[in-house]
Order: sequence, then C-alpha cells, then structure tokens
Amino acid sequence: MSGCDLCESDNSLTNVCEACKKSVCIDCFQTHEHDKAKKDYKLELKAYLETMTGTIYSICVTRDQHVWLYTFDRLIKLTIDGEVVISIGIPVQFTEMSKYARSIDVMGDKVLISAANKVLCINDGSSFETFCDFGSKGVRVYGIHVTEDQTVWVCLQGGRYLLALLSPIGVPLMYHSQVNQCEQYPIRVHQISKETVWVLYTGHFVMYEITSSLQIKTVFKPEVYHGIDMGSDQYGNLLVAEENKSKMHVRSQNGEMIKTFLIHGPRKASIEIKSIYRDHSNRIWAGLGCGGIIVFEFKEK
Repeated sequence: MSGCDLCESDNSLTNVCEACKKSVCIDCFQTHEHDKAKKDYKLELKAYLETMTGTIYSICVTRDQHVWLYTFDRLIKLTIDGEVVISIGIPVQFTEMSKYARSIDVMGDKVLISAANKVLCINDGSSFETFCDFGSKGVRVYGIHVTEDQTVWVCLQGGRYLLALLSPIGVPLMYHSQVNQCEQYPIRVHQISKETVWVLYTGHFVMYEITSSLQIKTVFKPEVYHGIDMGSDQYGNLLVAEENKSKMHVRSQNGEMIKTFLIHGPRKASIEIKSIYRDHSNRIWAGLGCGGIIVFEFKEK
C-alpha cells in the first residue's frame, strides 16, 4: 500500500484509519470522519538519510547530535547529516545471531550496548569497557533502556531472571523473574512514567507497575501485529514499531490505541522499521532494514 486511498496523492506519510483500514494522507486525515476524534495527532517528515550500513537493529542520538547505529557486527557513529565519523567492529565473542540481541542507548556522555551476557560502555568512542556483567554464559542481554534518572532497564534471556534494573554505575537494583505464562522471551523494555514500565515480548507486550518489585498491570496481545521495538513521544505515548512492516503504532500510557501511521521511503519504496528512538529535541529516528534512517516528529495540532 502506498499513497492516499482518498485523494490518490503521493504523500509518503499516511495514517491508517482504524475503522475502515484505508491509508489516508495528512490532509485528508484531518477531515476523515472515521478518525475524527483522533485527527489532532499528526506526523511530519523531517529527513531521510541513506547509509551503507545494512540493517539498523538499534539506533540512538546523543546530546551533541551524533547518531549511533548498531548493525549486525558493527557500531557506527554518524553526524546528524549521516556522515560516518567512526565504525567499530563488535568483538566476535559478543556477536549474536538473534536479531533482537542488539540494543543501544545513551547515558549522559556514554553509550551503552547489549553484548552477549554483558552491557558494555563506550567511553571514548572507540573502545569498550564492561558496565554490567550478568555472569552466566547462558544469559543473553537483549533490550536495554536508559531512564530519565539514568537507571538502566535490561531484558534478559536464558537465565533465572527476565528483567534487571541497574544503577547509573551498573549495580543491580532489582531483578524480576517470571510469575506469569505471558512472561517469556522479553526483547525490548521502555519506561515512560515513574509508575509504569513496558516490556515487549514476542507476540505481545506487558505494562508493569513499579513498586519495590514489578507487578503485572495489563497484558496486551495485538491480534494483527508483532512489535520489534518501542519508544515514546514527547506527550508520554508509547510507540511500537511493527515487525517486518512500515507501520508505527501509537498507544496511550494506558495502552489504548491512538493511531497507526504508515511510513514509506523515498519514491514510495517499501521499508521495514527495525528500531526507533526519540532524541532530546523530540524528533523520532527510525532505523530501517535497508540501512536508511527516517527522521520525523509527532505533533498535536
């Protein structure tokens, strides 16, 4: 599907009406009756960057406006315009086959990455040091997420725990083990508020209440899509990138579906969103399966 089903324009940014499932451009969407209650939430394209990196499994942006990409076996640092600054090979002992086992995030002037059974830190932009070592060789770190207070959530597989919360210096503050059948194979984690944290599992996602431990608040099992990455916008809504698709789903903090955006690359090229990240200017960066990057903003009219 490409362009608008109503006016047949070539607009590369379209919304999917939840009622009639038509692909509708930004202009038509403002008056489309089926989604009238949700029409004030829109998306604006800011840039498209072409890279030669291959699939971008994870992406983040630093305060000094550098873009970090985690590909199959490399970390790549770009300028905000897409020029390569440095490319670092991942040591072979940390290279994982799973597409979910690559995650990157920013913590102050540091960059953290998932690497086998460790979270590694890049301090000077060219070398690694261990931020946290989970010990057992059977444990694998998947998603990592740095919160506003600089604590770090980590998704774990292959061991006793599913989730860990680390201090700003990498000391474990909390572990969470499986207590429900729905808690299997966590791949991404994202905290939007101080009270709740979201965990993306294969096939569904779970909202937890944060107390002295984690308590399941709600389980969401979308019937029509699987998520591959999560993020948030400046309004506190959850963003879910759909696996093997060009769709971005927007949900409220309570999980209610707000809107689905259908995003195309240049010349209506089909794309697959693999990773998403919101920078400090509230722009959303989407890393693609083709190695491209789409930059856009969510706005309320």
